[in-house]
Amino acid sequence: MMKGWSRSQWMVLTVLMVGYTLFYLCRSNLSVARGLIIDEQAAEGWTKATIGLITSTATAFYALGKFIGGAVADKHGGRTAFLAGVFGAVVFNLLFAMGGAVPFFTLAWAGNRFFQAFGWPGIVKLSGGLFPSHAIGRGMAIVSLSYLFGDFISRKILGWMLLAGLGWRQLFLFPALALLAFSVAAVFVLRSKELPMEERSEPHVRREARKNLFKAPAFWAACGLSFAFTLARETMAEWTPTVLTEVGKLPPSAAADQSAYIPLAGGVSVLMVGWIFDRVAPHTRGLVVAGGLALGGLIFIGMAWQLHSLPPLLLTLGTACAAFAFLGPHALLVGAVSLDLGGDETSATASGWIDGVGYIGGMISGYGVAALAVSWGWQSAFASLGGLSLIAALLGIIHVIRSRQVHAGA
Repeated sequence: MMKGWSRSQWMVLTVLMVGYTLFYLCRSNLSVARGLIIDEQAAEGWTKATIGLITSTATAFYALGKFIGGAVADKHGGRTAFLAGVFGAVVFNLLFAMGGAVPFFTLAWAGNRFFQAFGWPGIVKLSGGLFPSHAIGRGMAIVSLSYLFGDFISRKILGWMLLAGLGWRQLFLFPALALLAFSVAAVFVLRSKELPMEERSEPHVRREARKNLFKAPAFWAACGLSFAFTLARETMAEWTPTVLTEVGKLPPSAAADQSAYIPLAGGVSVLMVGWIFDRVAPHTRGLVVAGGLALGGLIFIGMAWQLHSLPPLLLTLGTACAAFAFLGPHALLVGAVSLDLGGDETSATASGWIDGVGYIGGMISGYGVAALAVSWGWQSAFASLGGLSLIAALLGIIHVIRSRQVHAGA
């Protein structure tokens, strides 16, 4: 797939993958540090719902950033969008490390998520010119490893930082400094004269392409599936360390370490799904996505049924299996499927909207899931997410079947 690549192409791919891995070091830190923050701020009345409100607000800004970032990448180029995400993450992680009150924390984390949202549409835009059409699935699967294994690596690093005795503020300070150091190399590589200029279509061509995109039923079906996927994915990312601590009775450092296996399982999944994507007919690819959502929903319901009787090992294993079902197909949606639907003119817009609608669902993973867990317990939270996933998967399968029938009759 990459035979005959130039040195500059390899450099771009390396920068994108390393950069997005560091994005997750500047994002997973709140999930890992939330217990320490709640303990320190308990006298001020902080609870899980307080952190949940902060993360839900930030996720709303992340969703907004996806919509805007996709348009920016299609208009100004993927490099511009990606670098905006890098510098925004640095600034707002440093601000978060200095925080002390709920409004300041909320503003800093919302700013961090907003600018990080520009990163992935920028990567999709740049990747469209890197991979041939027959290898889009595998190519985007490789790029997607940056945020799946990036999450895995970042949680491991953050867990080690906790074991070393660092406070929660250092979990935001040091990742920001690491991303700042990386930004020097990123600017040098992405602005290098050795790289070809990104092709940008005329404004009227982009407008027409956007109209066609928004008229396509497949595009809106992808947005709907992304809503369910992202709700499940963000819940696992944000709350798994807490579940392992409260239900599995693990210490915070061990919970952070165990939660790292979730993105690891997702990385294996995305490689498998990417390989399948390139080998099935276009009108069959939707079944791969919907099938993953259905499998993950069944796993969530099974975990809810036996949640409090599961030992920590099985609790971690069950969550990792759900991640395997959810994360690979979701990566397909916001990567290869977006390139398929958006084409050269609007691939970043397609990715931004599919991801953005997904993160509207992800907003519920913060305050909504926290409120559900506080009022009814984690069993109710898992069962509700599983049921929603099954409903969305069923609707997705119905859409794929109807689309195939229309295609066959055309």
